Amino acid sequence: PPIATPEPVAPPTPPVAPQFTPGNPDLVPNQFSSGLTTAEAYAACGPAAAVAFARSQGRNPTMQEALNLARQVGWNANQGMAGPTSQVQLMQSMGIPTRLQPGDPSPSLIARDVGGNNPVIISTPNHYFVIDGFNPQTGEYHVGNSGTAYRTGAPWLTMDRIRQIGGGIQGTIY
Repeated sequence: PPIATPEPVAPPTPPVAPQFTPGNPDLVPNQFSSGLTTAEAYAACGPAAAVAFARSQGRNPTMQEALNLARQVGWNANQGMAGPTSQVQLMQSMGIPTRLQPGDPSPSLIARDVGGNNPVIISTPNHYFVIDGFNPQTGEYHVGNSGTAYRTGAPWLTMDRIRQIGGGIQGTIY
């Protein structure tokens, strides 16, 4: 009888990061269902924002990887990140080029970056909100999971609502 030739087996495909599309609900990981301890999850909005930026560039780090790097730039479970400068340092340690604009955000710069498929982070004293879409009819920004981390939040928020929930605005990270 003829000898059967085995079919070639394709190598396993590596996990693929969610494709960046403005308003993508999967861009920002849910910090509360990422396998972190409860204390870590409550303080992990900075690492979650960094994961979102990495995903927008086709990479898919885990929350634990981002958290480990965040610890090296001042993150801890009691305070979270040590301000927007440490957030920039975290993302730079992940190979993500960023720049910080202190003070109130510029709607035109946000529109430019989001329109170019680059998310934007709004740094507030209480939280990091990741913007990846805008609805000009409502004036709301898509902040996805970063907006629902608070009970009073939502996936779409105005800048005034972001300011209110976050306790003000420290700066914008592009």
